Amino acid sequence: MISPSVKALLISSRDSESQFIAELVQQIEHRSIELTIVPNASAAQLQLQNYHFDILLISTDSDFEERIALIRGSHDSEQIEPCAIVLSHSNDYALYQVTMQAGAFDSLSIEDLTPTLLDRSIHYAIHQKADEIRLLKLAYHDPLTGIANRRFFDDTLVYEC
Repeated sequence: MISPSVKALLISSRDSESQFIAELVQQIEHRSIELTIVPNASAAQLQLQNYHFDILLISTDSDFEERIALIRGSHDSEQIEPCAIVLSHSNDYALYQVTMQAGAFDSLSIEDLTPTLLDRSIHYAIHQKADEIRLLKLAYHDPLTGIANRRFFDDTLVYEC
């Protein structure tokens, strides 16, 4: 059974890397992935403002701080943002920690990347995001009626003194 189509945004400034990732995506058999490729974080931000994506594939090849800010910004937004998977050029644990603390769902080494590993990571990230959304809904809404609860009211109330 083939899963529904996944819309992915790849941020990579290296053409060879973009082509490698695109080839891996085409080899994934269990799901259809529609891949859009942009060279930098500002182009990615424009895409995110205009289109819906399920997954962000973020290469650490350049403008690293802007790309990490893109991950952090997606968690600060009130709208549902895509899951971020970081694609690094090393197995550096410090880099892994930085990306995971920023809110990435996974961090993978490009050198070790296979279609199966990429597919599993995308599948896991999408399901983890769906679970996160369900838990937030349960925390702020009555499960029977769907009406916002006291916690929602308290968290959204603006106190003015």
